[in-house]
Amino acid sequence: MNPTPPAEATSVERSDQLLQPTFEMLAHFEPELLGRHGYPDLDEEVTTLSPEHNAERIAAHEGELRRLERLRHDESDPEIHLDLEIASHVLTLDLEKLRFEAEHSLPYLDPLGVVFQGLEALLLVPVEPHRRRAASPGYDATPGSKPAPLRSPSK
Repeated sequence: MNPTPPAEATSVERSDQLLQPTFEMLAHFEPELLGRHGYPDLDEEVTTLSPEHNAERIAAHEGELRRLERLRHDESDPEIHLDLEIASHVLTLDLEKLRFEAEHSLPYLDPLGVVFQGLEALLLVPVEPHRRRAASPGYDATPGSKPAPLRSPSK
């Protein structure tokens, strides 16, 4: 009996595989944002800030953009080529924004707002129950519910 040869990956599967490093790069710098968009492995991750945070983000975006351009140049499948073109365009816009902010803005981040948005996504957006637990025990987002009493800090 001859084993069945493995099926060739579809365009969607190949595109997903090619773009996985892009999402991993974005998740490294903005885990709350990707968690909000459905990546469950990031539910308990938070942005790590360092003095070089913006420079590191710019360098990572530049490297990922170069990788996507190489892939796009070599890609023959028109659907995958289009996905790579869209991803490159989005990263280019994001990179322009990062550079502009680095040059013209004072460094600012609202850490409480970032954490709140991550919790809000887990509590208010329809997500699987096991992901909701990552927000925090004691919170309930059902209409008419009352928050659990605050716990006193451990000493």
